[in-house]
Amino acid sequence: MSSATEMKSGARGRVLELARATLRGLGPGATRAEAAVFGDAPPALPPLFILGLPRGGTTLALQVVCHCLAVSYVPEVSSYFPPFPAFAAWLAARRRAPYRSTFESTYGKSPQWYAPSEGLFWNLWLERDRVYEDRSDIDTVAERAIVGTVGRIERIGAGPFVNKNLRNNNRVGLLASLFPSARFLVVVRDPTRVARSLLKGRSDMAGGVDQWFSIKPRNFERLAQEPPAAQVAGQIVGLLEDLARDSQAVGGDRFALVSYETLCRDPNGFIDHLIEFLGAGDGGFRRRATLPGEFRSRAPVAGAEVGQQSGEADRLLESMMSGSPYEGLAGTWLLR
Repeated sequence: MSSATEMKSGARGRVLELARATLRGLGPGATRAEAAVFGDAPPALPPLFILGLPRGGTTLALQVVCHCLAVSYVPEVSSYFPPFPAFAAWLAARRRAPYRSTFESTYGKSPQWYAPSEGLFWNLWLERDRVYEDRSDIDTVAERAIVGTVGRIERIGAGPFVNKNLRNNNRVGLLASLFPSARFLVVVRDPTRVARSLLKGRSDMAGGVDQWFSIKPRNFERLAQEPPAAQVAGQIVGLLEDLARDSQAVGGDRFALVSYETLCRDPNGFIDHLIEFLGAGDGGFRRRATLPGEFRSRAPVAGAEVGQQSGEADRLLESMMSGSPYEGLAGTWLLR
């Protein structure tokens, strides 16, 4: 990496760190203000957290669920003022028409301001790359703020809270502990497609294929000195191992699994199975809209460098995985 790129990356990192520190400074006051306006009770319905590999189809799953079911969520506009996620949800709920997705996104971001987002509010209380095992990893102030925020958004949206945030992959134990009725939807995708898309994401978003992109697995320290293809293959395998460990520890009865490729082929069938898994009456999940008959699953288009690295990543994935790459995950398969 060139010195100019290093300087740019370092400056960007300092700006982001300053922004995170500012957000955390504003957080307590903003949380108290939102609690005064929208209440501080916990959610009454089971939240749904969408997990999976980066570039693995989790954003589409979020869009499908929020388009089709009567749920609550944090909208994209919250990115402009993260300390006030409930106020952002209130703004989105004031629209005359309910959310209808275009099913488009760019690296996890939807084009509509009122569309569901990852929700930067998590950064107010949780560190970006830390693995959280259970509620003992946070203090009571953060615990009350997280549970209260989810409760506020649920009441504003008048439906179960749904969120997809890739960093929640590192918080499964904590979320399961904070929300004992919560369910987890894991979207799985062909690892070779994920590897190519991750390498392209490095090129597009991180400054080059040699730069880390997206969430880190527990084995990150072992991968840090590896070449790009080995890092990406290790990232995929490591994240799958983490999900397998956490789903088994929490209990597979709280996890649903869906293949991204099958979701694209039969989104309405996916929703039917998801409602059955969640328990439409007890969980509050009810259908309010139909979906297209199918979605096109597109392979990422990338340059020569990404193509060369992806070939090496494919070879490494084949040698690192035996059998199905998802066989260790605990849960109920909705569509496979």
